[in-house]
Amino acid sequence: MKRKKLKEAKILKYIGKKENIEKIIFSNGEYNGEVKNGLPNGKGIYIYDNGNQYRGEFKNGKKNGRGIFFLGPEERYTGQFKDGNYNGEGTYLYRCGDYYSGNWKKGKYHGKGVYLCKLEKYSGEWKYGKYHGKGTLLLRPTGEIYKGEWKNGKFIDKKKKRYYFQW
Repeated sequence: MKRKKLKEAKILKYIGKKENIEKIIFSNGEYNGEVKNGLPNGKGIYIYDNGNQYRGEFKNGKKNGRGIFFLGPEERYTGQFKDGNYNGEGTYLYRCGDYYSGNWKKGKYHGKGVYLCKLEKYSGEWKYGKYHGKGTLLLRPTGEIYKGEWKNGKFIDKKKKRYYFQW
């Protein structure tokens, strides 16, 4: 997913009675919320021109802290952000019904987490978006289960714990 960076803003006006609540128009959307030094800082809502919307915390103009990022009407990320990226604990629900819930680092699955889609389920450790460490992969069409050690997305366990199940 390609993200646009926030550009220089023109502050239009205050929209509330609280001192640091402002409305700022950016080249790719509009921000309403707390502002410090002319940038989103604190709690606020950013509505992008393409319809995406972020509701949550900002620091120095970037998503930072907890928030919800709506990517269209059926896709969203709920969790922690750091420097504009998914970072820490979070859940991403994809438009097709797939989801990932667990740890993130710099916008990628990283640490412990669960990914579930129509064809497979992986539960275990991740490293920058790939299966890495201890984990279990269940392939629904064939009934195969791979349980053990993974490295860079590949099953490497020498014991080859491979099982089958029926639906």
